[in-house]
Amino acid sequence: MRTAPLAFLVLLACKNTDTDTEPMEADADADADADSDTDADADTDTDADTDTDTDADTDTDTNPPCADDPQEPNDTLATAIESTSGIDLVVCDGVPDFWAIPLEPYDTLEVVVELDNAFGDLDLYLYDGAGGPAGYSLTSSDEERVSFENGAQAQTLTAEVRMYSGTDNVYQWSATISGCDYGIDEPNDDAADATPLADLLLSRTLLQSETDWYSLTVPDGEVLELSVSLEATLALRDVGLALLEVGSSGAGESTLTWFNDTGADAPVLVELSANGPPPCSVYDISTSLSPLVCPPDPYEPNDTEAMAATLPLGTSTSAATANDTDWFATPIDPGQFLSFELTVDPAITYTFMQDLDGSTVTFEAPASVFSATADDVLTQIQVNGGTCGAYDIVVTDITPDCTPDSHEPDDVFASPGPADDGDYVLGTTDADHFTVVVPPGHRALADVRVAWEAYGGLEAALYDGSGTELDRDDSDPFFDVKGDNTDVVDQDFTIVVENAAGPGECVPYSAAFLVQDCAAEDGEEPNDTPLTATPLLSAVDMIVNAANHDYIALPNVAPGQTLEATVTFPGRLADIDLRLLDAVGLTIDSSSSSRDFEVVSFTNTATFDASVTLEVFHYFQTTADCATPYAVTVTLTP
Repeated sequence: MRTAPLAFLVLLACKNTDTDTEPMEADADADADADSDTDADADTDTDADTDTDTDADTDTDTNPPCADDPQEPNDTLATAIESTSGIDLVVCDGVPDFWAIPLEPYDTLEVVVELDNAFGDLDLYLYDGAGGPAGYSLTSSDEERVSFENGAQAQTLTAEVRMYSGTDNVYQWSATISGCDYGIDEPNDDAADATPLADLLLSRTLLQSETDWYSLTVPDGEVLELSVSLEATLALRDVGLALLEVGSSGAGESTLTWFNDTGADAPVLVELSANGPPPCSVYDISTSLSPLVCPPDPYEPNDTEAMAATLPLGTSTSAATANDTDWFATPIDPGQFLSFELTVDPAITYTFMQDLDGSTVTFEAPASVFSATADDVLTQIQVNGGTCGAYDIVVTDITPDCTPDSHEPDDVFASPGPADDGDYVLGTTDADHFTVVVPPGHRALADVRVAWEAYGGLEAALYDGSGTELDRDDSDPFFDVKGDNTDVVDQDFTIVVENAAGPGECVPYSAAFLVQDCAAEDGEEPNDTPLTATPLLSAVDMIVNAANHDYIALPNVAPGQTLEATVTFPGRLADIDLRLLDAVGLTIDSSSSSRDFEVVSFTNTATFDASVTLEVFHYFQTTADCATPYAVTVTLTP
């Protein structure tokens, strides 16, 4: 806290220098007018006055009027005094000070008022040239500070210093103006006036309302790298203003790269415009030109389909260059599955072409190709943006083992096998059938998953004991079907897994089966409210019913500790979500996903232990959901 300025202390002393022997006003009468000891009665006050005026003076003031500073009058916008600083100034309650501050186009202004808040709180307001609000500072500290960025027009701003509390206070203030040297390289606001650009230009100025243009020539076969020390919109155009490349911006800079593969030296134009505030930005712009250096390509010449190089199994390293397309041919046997994975720099795209049916298909890595007959897979590598780069192609044989599984024969509806969890192989032409006994009020569920997504092509269906289809799923690569026994007796449900992959393909898959009592409850009931929450650190074989929530009282979390609670469950049966509640029932974390687990956590930043409760519930919370088993694991660290 600053001490009161000397001038402020002098002013306080000056307020009490009246030599009258009477309290403040020299007379002791009870008048009620604004008596200043010059009233019209025959008062010849000499500090022993014996006037006998009879006016009803009841003045009881104990403070004199505020002693303002010499910089008056400046109590209104209209009487603002032009200045940029001042010291030992006084502002009185109800009598603010106004200071006029002329600004040139694109000036940046910062106004600072310093005071001792112990003697009264001041606020700072800023008004634009039309008298409208342009900023304010309303703190209770010893400093008020406001900044302003001027636009394209010169104007005079006004700063108002106003008492917020107290009768008066002493202050000092300053206005710092930073100009904008917007004449550098001007005029270069359009393509016709572009500034020649070479190597490095320092301390250029970009206005929010304009575009800066630069020109240079990029030799044939060379790469232009352009950098601007400012986040802005950057574009490269030819002399006809056709767009050649767009730059990217971030982390306080903008960059652009372009390769001249036109076959001739290319005169180009650089267009730079502001993304937004501030109205005046200073930047450096640099360029570099260098020949394109590409890594060696051991497979050349392979620029056409007819010249395709042989691509074996395993990893092959090559390079794609400007105006060059690489072709590869990989032999594929009948019934063989191949996976292609490409690792490249961002300049490269790729297309796998299989001439099995004459079509061209674009894949995301990794891609897979299956052949029913002997042939070649043709791989085409292309380059984006006229650059070059190295790449690796990994070819893997992922042909599945089509040996019939031990569950066979189960190819017909009338002879299903038992619904045992395990790995299976679906033949090229057959279907697999499984049976499970479902008691009344129970739900049967089958979860079928393809061993590798590339294989695909399955369908799963569920039938009740009468042969009525209850559910079907053909959503690759996870196939989940479920259905309820609404009868009063046990039923034999049948799960059918069919091959929809195509001729000649077998499909490895895994299957898991579940029969769940939809009205089941666990042994921790009743725990359907926070008041009946079950104290647990971890547990398995918990069940949350569709109609109720489970509440679990977790261990107290000590100051500085982090608690994490994980709940795992069969997501194929139902979707469970979590909430973590504090001692008064407010949510402090939640987890709602479509995964087979949910996780919530809490870090205690208080100085005392925190009690938390875990709420477990179905996402849909309807009777259509079956009771769902789950497990809870809780960790506390450190």
